[in-house]
Amino acid sequence: MGTTPCHTLPQTQDDNRSYADEPQNSTDAYAHVFDLSNCTGEEHVLKPHGAIQSADVRLRSVNFDVS
Repeated sequence: MGTTPCHTLPQTQDDNRSYADEPQNSTDAYAHVFDLSNCTGEEHVLKPHGAIQSADVRLRSVNFDVS
């Protein structure tokens, strides 16, 4: 199993800008969200079709599990 390429959210590309917050994963795959661009920094894993996460989960980039 691998992951998709990293996706940095366009509105958060500069690590000095604000984060995207309260993420929700509506896909069929696990989402790995990161607090820095280029899928670096603190990581949180969101389950497929999960609930909206708290504002404590901040993100700038994401990748997804693939089979």
